[in-house]
Amino acid sequence: MRVLFIGMTQNKGGTETFIMNAARFLWEKKVDVSFLDVEEHDLSYKEEILANGGTIIPYKIHKGPKGLLYNAKEAAQFFSQYQFDVIHVNTNILRNSFWAIAAKKSGIKQVYVHSHNSSYGARNKLKQMVYGSVAVFDRRQLTKYNVELLAASTEAGKWMFHNLPFEVIDNGVDTDLYRYHETDRTMIRDSLKISYQTLVVISVARFAYQKNQEKIVRVFSELLKLRSDSKLILVGAGDDLEKIKDLVAQLGISERVLFLGRRDDVPKLLSSADLMLFPSRYEGTPYSLMEAQSSGLPVIVSSEAFRESENITGNVKYLSLGLDDEKWAKETLDLAQKSADLNRHEVNEIVKNSTYSLKTFEKKIASLYGLN
Repeated sequence: MRVLFIGMTQNKGGTETFIMNAARFLWEKKVDVSFLDVEEHDLSYKEEILANGGTIIPYKIHKGPKGLLYNAKEAAQFFSQYQFDVIHVNTNILRNSFWAIAAKKSGIKQVYVHSHNSSYGARNKLKQMVYGSVAVFDRRQLTKYNVELLAASTEAGKWMFHNLPFEVIDNGVDTDLYRYHETDRTMIRDSLKISYQTLVVISVARFAYQKNQEKIVRVFSELLKLRSDSKLILVGAGDDLEKIKDLVAQLGISERVLFLGRRDDVPKLLSSADLMLFPSRYEGTPYSLMEAQSSGLPVIVSSEAFRESENITGNVKYLSLGLDDEKWAKETLDLAQKSADLNRHEVNEIVKNSTYSLKTFEKKIASLYGLN
């Protein structure tokens, strides 16, 4: 079997994590896995992909407005050159379904479009209007060619596919990898010069409008008024990074905020923290939330972007983005204090036995691809 994943980028986000979790399972089953690269940058996980015998296929396409004119022809040309048994298109906007339509037209029977988001986000009104208009045609094409539809959550599926039938694939977390370790907590805190008594708040996310780091920083600024020894760890990179650094400086809290950039030791960083803040404006089902819960962390999320079904451990608190920063700060301190005596290993077991475990995810992928 030859599988092609479309949607991999240079970013190590939720979509990329999903693709790699699926790929690792497929490699165990001796499946030939390829990744399409239209980014003109090295894909995330490139070294791991190549080490496991995966193939990265660079392919240039038009982007922006010209893409509307040329992408269908470019995708058709691609599938005239390469043959696969399964095409899995992972996307945040339906516009990218042109890959799936071209794959179906080329004769590939097993083709999926997988929605990983539930909003156009910070795209301007004109772009949203264009994408919305084109999406009407795309949905007709998906129906016409019997493309199978998947989604990271019910909300992500309804937003992208409207009334078309789709299947939800819960994001699977490697609960063993994200298990809390006291030694990691000590090691990370020592390396970052954070005392053991300090309250550590963490965020692991791309710096972007969607993830709303501005809210995190403003809430943390208020938290410092309640508990001055607190520290904020921000993990990730992205377009809004400099903007958030400027805000931290303006608020005069630079000494209390650590920008760690992209990191490969996120499980250890989660062990070092006491609470995660996640005030996203919109989401699919982010891996970071499941990973934090797997580490035994309490999490405060925005009620606008997250669903009660994602509160696997009972340690997730939902607050509206409409509430002021002072209220968020008080709730942050309250939840951190209430959760101080949590047995984080027991919390990990809850996630391990849930539908968000990696084992459950792998069973779903095996069934989906016909590997049972």
